[in-house]
Amino acid sequence: MGFFFKLIENVTGSKVYILLLNVDFVPFLPQPLPEWFEFILHLAVSVGIAALYIILLLRYPSLRTKALRLGIAAGALAIPTFIPLTLLSTRTPAIDDGVALFWWVVGHLLYGVGLGLYGRLFIHRVTEKIYP
Repeated sequence: MGFFFKLIENVTGSKVYILLLNVDFVPFLPQPLPEWFEFILHLAVSVGIAALYIILLLRYPSLRTKALRLGIAAGALAIPTFIPLTLLSTRTPAIDDGVALFWWVVGHLLYGVGLGLYGRLFIHRVTEKIYP
């Protein structure tokens, strides 16, 4: 998703990649941070969400048939963060930037679809090994 947002920002000029990585509002982090470090922070959050998602699928077998929908829902949960993140920094898009909001929604829904597809594949492989 990070590379998707970087591409969108380069093509459209909309600051969605900056928004994705921005941590200006975290008081204990030195500013400015290098882009690679901000990207790693975002990856850590993304991996954490994916881990929780997989734990839910493993812990609650009834969710396995809804893996794709659950993944999309997990991606969609990040969409409302557009509002506080845009308000907390001058580097990010304006709160009323409809183009940035559009790409923010598309990117996070794509993340959710990817997460859901990975979850379905993961569960299929796990259950195949348990019940050959």
